[in-house]
Amino acid sequence: MYYCSTQQLKDIFLGAALLATGGGCPYAEKCNSLIELPKENFPIYEAKDFHPGQMLCTVYAVGPASLRNAQFSDLLTKGIDIAREYAKNKLAGIIVGELGVEHLAMSIAHQTGLKLLDADGTGGRAVPEIMQDLFPLHGRSTTPAIILDTKGNIFIKEDMDPKSLEYFVRSIAKETNSLVVVIDHFMETHDIPILSCGNLKRSLEIGNSINILGIKGLKNHNIDLIDIAKITDIKQEAKDDFLISKVVLQGSSAVYEDLIQNEHLILLRDNRPIITCPHLIILCDLNGFPIHNSDLNNYLSQKVAILACKSIPCWESEKGYELFGPSAFGWDYSIAYNPNHKN
Repeated sequence: MYYCSTQQLKDIFLGAALLATGGGCPYAEKCNSLIELPKENFPIYEAKDFHPGQMLCTVYAVGPASLRNAQFSDLLTKGIDIAREYAKNKLAGIIVGELGVEHLAMSIAHQTGLKLLDADGTGGRAVPEIMQDLFPLHGRSTTPAIILDTKGNIFIKEDMDPKSLEYFVRSIAKETNSLVVVIDHFMETHDIPILSCGNLKRSLEIGNSINILGIKGLKNHNIDLIDIAKITDIKQEAKDDFLISKVVLQGSSAVYEDLIQNEHLILLRDNRPIITCPHLIILCDLNGFPIHNSDLNNYLSQKVAILACKSIPCWESEKGYELFGPSAFGWDYSIAYNPNHKN
């Protein structure tokens, strides 16, 4: 276990915003949640702090963050009460569903007394869909799932594959025009190795580096600088609860296209893919501050840094590429991680 001050929580939010590849919640919104948390000594737990037989789960929200309202906190608390009963009072911890929404898990942990485990279910990044998840990657079901919306509806799905769960949850969000809370990934402590552990501490270190050294500090965290480029065009549309975008950038000696479905997924250099999912593509300003994809229009005609980072090793497998390669989103590109863009 380790403790974080308010400044260290801000550093976590900043580092996680970078690793969220333009998705999750914007940094400023995450910082607004600090009013709900203690100013000193916020505890974050490690696997060794849990006992055999105890259970953990993830909590996350599906739908536009703009729909978050005063009911949302009450909905989370109600969901955890249902989860505790479902887990026969063995529920002891909560896991970050993906980076970019870690503030949500922190708030729930503080409100409910659950321990926040330094682990996430997506491999230290944000992802567009429920299917891009370490449970399906390891042949595990993410259900049972407890699903609540702000209209008072509660659903418990015992046995549902990730694709069907994704469709069900997003259809509720669209039908009710509300955020939908999902509680799933129920697991016992022996399942913790399935998760990607230590990414809150990694986010803390990255955020601290950005604050002290700016963009220069990122090279110490295995994050590659691709180019400094000017955003020349942005096309965006909301489609099926996703933010679909294409960003064109003029680099030092090439034109880049950045293809986005909530998160950055494909980076083309002169029409050839150099970075693809499941690897991380990141845009930040020239001080190293990560740019949320909902804010991209504010950077039109400005220079930004294009960054990349290798995915965790387990995504670089046949099953990983099936779930989180370009073909999973309908693109006919080969997997690529070529930050030096050499042939």
